[in-house]
Amino acid sequence: MELSSEQKEIINSDERFILIKAGAGAGKTEVLVQRVLRLLEKDPTLTITDFAIITFTNNSTEEMKNRLQGTLYKKLNVLQDDQIKKRLWYELELINTAQISTIHKFCHTVLNLAGPFRLENNSYSPKAKISSSQLSKSVDKVMSDWIKKQNGQTHPLIRMMPVFLIKKYLKMLYESVRSKGTDIQQVYEKTMKSWALSNPDERGQIKKALAELLYLLEKEYEERKVLNIDVDDLLELTYKAITNIPDVKKKIANRFRYIFVDEFQDTSYYQAKIFQMICSEETGPSLFVVGDIKQSIYQFRGADLQSYDLFEKWMKERGKVYHLFTNYRSSLGIVKFVNRLFKEIQSMNEPKFLFEPLQSGKNEDHSGECVHFINTNQENEKEIVISFLKTVEETEYPRYAILCRTNSVLHDYEKALTKAGIPLKIKEGGGFFQREEIINISRILNWLTTSNNLVKKEEVLSINWFQHNHHKLQQVEKDLRKVIYHYSVAQILEEIYKHPALNLRGYCKYHGLLQARANLEKLKEMIRFRFSGEKISLIDYLQWLDNQILHNTNEPQATVNDNGQAVLLTTIHSAKGLEYDYVILVDLDRKLESEHLYPKILVDDESGIEFKFNEYTNPQIIKASDHYDSALERYKEDYLAEEARILYVALTRAKQKLYLLGNWNEDLKNNKNRYSKWLRIVKSDK
Repeated sequence: MELSSEQKEIINSDERFILIKAGAGAGKTEVLVQRVLRLLEKDPTLTITDFAIITFTNNSTEEMKNRLQGTLYKKLNVLQDDQIKKRLWYELELINTAQISTIHKFCHTVLNLAGPFRLENNSYSPKAKISSSQLSKSVDKVMSDWIKKQNGQTHPLIRMMPVFLIKKYLKMLYESVRSKGTDIQQVYEKTMKSWALSNPDERGQIKKALAELLYLLEKEYEERKVLNIDVDDLLELTYKAITNIPDVKKKIANRFRYIFVDEFQDTSYYQAKIFQMICSEETGPSLFVVGDIKQSIYQFRGADLQSYDLFEKWMKERGKVYHLFTNYRSSLGIVKFVNRLFKEIQSMNEPKFLFEPLQSGKNEDHSGECVHFINTNQENEKEIVISFLKTVEETEYPRYAILCRTNSVLHDYEKALTKAGIPLKIKEGGGFFQREEIINISRILNWLTTSNNLVKKEEVLSINWFQHNHHKLQQVEKDLRKVIYHYSVAQILEEIYKHPALNLRGYCKYHGLLQARANLEKLKEMIRFRFSGEKISLIDYLQWLDNQILHNTNEPQATVNDNGQAVLLTTIHSAKGLEYDYVILVDLDRKLESEHLYPKILVDDESGIEFKFNEYTNPQIIKASDHYDSALERYKEDYLAEEARILYVALTRAKQKLYLLGNWNEDLKNNKNRYSKWLRIVKSDK
């Protein structure tokens, strides 16, 4: 891609603080990579290890490394100066050791620079283990202690729902508050104040109990985090270390001369504060940040638009803000369609969407052929997608991507398309440990380690690999029970995979289960890098695996090595930052507003904790706190705005054609918000 004058200006800028507001397909990653290369060429004292390049996901990290390596290779092929060539070869070799990472890994590096320290309620040692179970353990302890304090009396909260649900909501509540950088003491005080002003009936008692449990959880959790740090605590702890330990900023400045941050619109309160504090000193690193507020779609992970707005203002005061709104990805027709749609959405004011029109970097005009509205209903949508794909040459499959809003819809499509014989490459935001094949392995291992447990035996028999074949089960049992306490865990998994009665690799290949096969290989490979240097027993491994299945929903699935002959099936969130020739967008009739999509418990800036619960044993009985409805209205405004941004991300993944599947004949003007309702605004213009 030939660089535009705007892109060249950014790449060659001498500003210390640079913020790029970049629209979809504007080539922001190319600009970031080219600026890194330009700085390396310009300054002989600079090396790639002087950079911290922060991306949003592990996949983005790998893509950034590949992009840097590819750009360096191209540069080396055209360079004439042998001295610069020698330097760049050296930089190429260093890329895998450079700080190109997620924000969490960057924070880990900063904490190690800070060294062992102890602050009020917080401590850190480089020997600390990064885990994801301490919060769950703290919730268990707090609930157990709280129940004992009830002295045999049944609290209204427990009458409302079982303990496991209270634990679930308490954990969600804590994570929500912490991700926003809100002080839990303030939430507690606001909640208690609004409780005191309301009637002290059962609803008030429930609200008071939730506030007290949240406060107690904070105390318990802090006590546990000495040598065990939850991943999500890294940001908060890094923020506190930089704020309270005098020489940390100096150590970071000695380690990094430049900090580059991609996808900054998905920043949280703590991320924004960390970069501000690190770079605010005159001797601190230079800061280069890229973001597009229209693509902020990670509110559920703590992305905070207010933090982004304040950060943008802070950057303007110190450096320069550049705008890149020329889309070099999508055809002219798609760009026109997106501009028209979001101009209309902005004028409706629900959802709230601040839109800056894209300019097209393409000259051709195939407007009538770029966006296809395909009429379906929820019953026949998958059959229509299958019929369409069967008209496509298999060699063309890699050019197609099916985008789903949720993982559950993705899984439904995976089953239907696999059954129809369509080869798939699956990319979703997480859910590795919840995959059927991973749960099957857990069931087999649990059965092998217990004798005469009929329930576990029946669970294994029901697995599709066995299909209630007792003879197969006996063969596996005979061969594997005698080795499970003598082989390593990796060897045991290999024995299961290759056992003649199962032949899992062959089974997956025969049934076109490319993703399942790749996931099974990843499960075995994880033993090597998760437990390196440790000799883990099968029992300990099983405890770890079962815990991951219960609690770890973020682990991404394996990358499929499919020689390219497969259709990509992915979620919109996982497709962010990527591009595909042809995008098929499904499930557009899904209601965006319905009771089950709204949180049962939320934290409001004005009134603290608010809730609306159905009684577990009698769902017709509903109890809601006094200010829940008004708090929900404020929540819904943000929620619908994010859904509009998600639709924007989905539509702007396409390079050549968009296929939009929905019930386009039905007039849904008076119905609840849904993607198809918004899209129908401009369908009539086509």
